[in-house]
Parts: sequence; C-alpha cells; structure tokens
Amino acid sequence: MCLAKQVYKIPTSLDASYVDLEFNLQTKDGLGPQTPVNGKTLLLALVAILGWFFFMFQTPVGDAGLFVAGGFTITWLLLAILLVKPDKTKRHGFELIISMINYIPRSGRQANVRLIDNVATLQAITGVEKVDPEDGMVHFVDGTVGRVYLVVGTASILMFDQDKAMILEKVDNFYRKLPVGVEIIYDTVKESQRTDIQTQAAIDGYKNLQKKSKGLAKLYKERHDVLKYGVGERFKSIHQYAILKAPKEESLSEGESLIFSDVENEGLMFKRAESLRYHDTIRYFKQLYGE
Repeated sequence: MCLAKQVYKIPTSLDASYVDLEFNLQTKDGLGPQTPVNGKTLLLALVAILGWFFFMFQTPVGDAGLFVAGGFTITWLLLAILLVKPDKTKRHGFELIISMINYIPRSGRQANVRLIDNVATLQAITGVEKVDPEDGMVHFVDGTVGRVYLVVGTASILMFDQDKAMILEKVDNFYRKLPVGVEIIYDTVKESQRTDIQTQAAIDGYKNLQKKSKGLAKLYKERHDVLKYGVGERFKSIHQYAILKAPKEESLSEGESLIFSDVENEGLMFKRAESLRYHDTIRYFKQLYGE
C-alpha cells in the first residue's frame, strides 16, 4: 500500500550564506515575533540602530532641538522599516532601490513596441529574446532555453486517498529526477477554448462532400460559426501552461523526456502535455503580455 508523506519541506538552497540563517526570537512566554528572522534582517536592523545613534550624537541633528530630533527619529524609523523589513519572498526593501530608481523616469515605465523601436526594452521586461519558427523553442535573454507546454494534471477533489498518495509520491520522484538547473514555471489562465481542430474538420467535411447543396452548406457553416465564434470566443475555461526552462538544449531534452515518460506511462503528474509550436507559443506570449 502506498502511503503519502505526512510532512513536506522546501530544501535549503545550496547558495545560502550565514546571513540567510533564520533565528527564532520568540521567548517561552510568547514574546517576540512569531516567525523566524534571518541573519540579514538582524544585521540590517543593527546597522539602522547604529546609524540613528551616529546621527543623533555625532551630527548637529541631536542638538537641533526636541522637535527636530523627534521628527528625524520618526522619519528614520519609517525608512528603516521600509528598507529592512522582508516581504513574502524574503527580499528586503533596500534590494529594490535600483528597481525603484529605474522606474521613476517615464521611459522606465513605458515600453514602445513599434517596429522602429529598440526591442531590448521589451526583452528586458519579458525576458524572452526570440522564439524559433522551426520548433517553437524559446530563447531567453539570460542565455537559457525553454519550451511552452499546454498541460493537464490529474488532481481532483473526488480522488481516493490511495490515488492522492500515489500522485504525491510520483511528483516527489519527478522533481528529484529533474536535471540540475532545469525549472518548470506554471501559469494558470482563463481563456477561450481552442477549437482550431474542430473548425478545420468542419471545413474539410464540407469540402469532401460528394453532393453539395444549400442545406448542407448552411449546416456546415452554422457548425463552423458555433465552434469558432461561439465556443472559441464566448466560453472561457481554465488552462494551465508549463514553461520548461533549462541552461542548455541537452538539459531541456532531459526534462522533456521526463515529462513525456510520465504522460506515456503512469500519467500521474501530467495526464496530458502538448508542446506548443511557433504560432501557438507566440499567441501564448501575446495573451500574457498583451497585444
């Protein structure tokens, strides 16, 4: 019998340093922050405190009067919280200063996408350098390559516990086998249903008729319009895409082999995975970043 794990964790990154270590500052009486604080936050807070002492006792700020000293203290405290406090991704405010400076000019907040404009600005936003027309492979500006897949999972709220355990075990093994440096970026969107195959089948069916009549022509045209303009535009459904990103083509091929192997064998993690060709990849990025 396959038993699911009771506890899961995110492994510590190999490039973590001593300042990334987390400390629990909460006392036995429940005093202090409930969440652990990493060493970088403590170090930055110490620098902020020492900086306040320096300005208060080594500069004319401390001798300027109670009103000025109080205003400086409040301003310094708010600025320290803004720069020292980490967000949900554990990035500190001071790490976003360069991004803020680049965002202040109007040119940093707008990207012209006309044919005569420099494409480097758009590439810096999307991270995509080009898409190969031959096979739809995506080349990123950081030198990595990738491919976009339309995927369908197997998870369901109606699954039995044994099936859930099997899927969890399969997902755990899948990520363990994933080559070093290869990552999967998931994107869940709500978009129109794809009816290209069905509409083309309606067109081919009309062309292959041995006896054509106005009634059959009207019937096929109605079927084509319902599929293309009705189902294909009005009705929205949830679609999930997966971008497989790798340092080089060899690693990308290894990651693709894992995906195809799961689909063709157990199908526990990916029930279906369709590699997008050039035009479908372009359409995906257009929907993502806007036309």
